[in-house]
Amino acid sequence: MQEDGTAASADTLRARNRDTLIELMTLMKTLDHSKPSAAAGGYAKGQYPDFYNAEGRLEIPFLPAGLRKYRQGREEHAADAEMRFNLFQESRWTTPFEIHDFLDPNKFLLFVSGENMTRGGKSYSNDYAFFAIFRDGKLDLLREMVDPARASILMDEIPDNDLFKNNVG
Repeated sequence: MQEDGTAASADTLRARNRDTLIELMTLMKTLDHSKPSAAAGGYAKGQYPDFYNAEGRLEIPFLPAGLRKYRQGREEHAADAEMRFNLFQESRWTTPFEIHDFLDPNKFLLFVSGENMTRGGKSYSNDYAFFAIFRDGKLDLLREMVDPARASILMDEIPDNDLFKNNVG
C-alpha cells in the first residue's frame, strides 16, 4: 500500500464494484411470477433499474437485426425489466461467473452461460460476455454480448415497440 492509501482505496472500490456486478448478475436470473410485474419484485426483485446511473446504458450490440441494441435511462431499464419478466418463465446461469478485473477498479469483464424457458415454451440458451463500467458505485455502461443466431429464437416473443424492435438494427 502507498502512504496516501491509493492502492487500498482502489482495492476497496474494485471489491465494492465487483460485489455489485455479482449481485446484479444474480438478480438478472431472479424471476417471481407470483408478483404482478417486474417493478413489484417479479424480475430482479424490482431492483434492476437501480443498478444504473441516471443515464446508465445497457448495450447489446450483437442482437439480431431488427432488435434495438441499447437501453438508456431509468425508464428504459424499467421497461427492459418488464420485458424480461414477461418473456421468461424460468432463467438460470449454468456456469460460474468468470470475472476479470481491469487496472481501473471501475471496469470488469464477465463471462457466463445461461438457460431460459420463455413463457411461450421455447428453450433458449446462450453464452455471454459482459463488459461493465461503474461510476460512483452504479453502472455507466453494461455491454452484453450474445450469439445473435441463438438469440433470434426470441424474435417473435419480444414486444413489437420502438424500445425493443426497430428497423435500424
